[in-house]
Amino acid sequence: MCGQGIADLVCRTDTHDRRRVTCMVYEVAPFQALREQLRRKEIWVVGADRWRDPDEDLPTDYESRRAEHYRA
Repeated sequence: MCGQGIADLVCRTDTHDRRRVTCMVYEVAPFQALREQLRRKEIWVVGADRWRDPDEDLPTDYESRRAEHYRA
């Protein structure tokens, strides 16, 4: 059932010398993938905008065209 590589982190051998999946470690993988997609803004969570860094999301000309941006 378990091969080499990443599976070595997810699998363990039980007392009967059978390879078993360690569910807790296995279940972390989707959360790691979700974190990466959120960082790259591939997906969006409703209401998450209140925790983002506004300096990274402001237009590059914000300071010079501040009044226009406020009107928009």
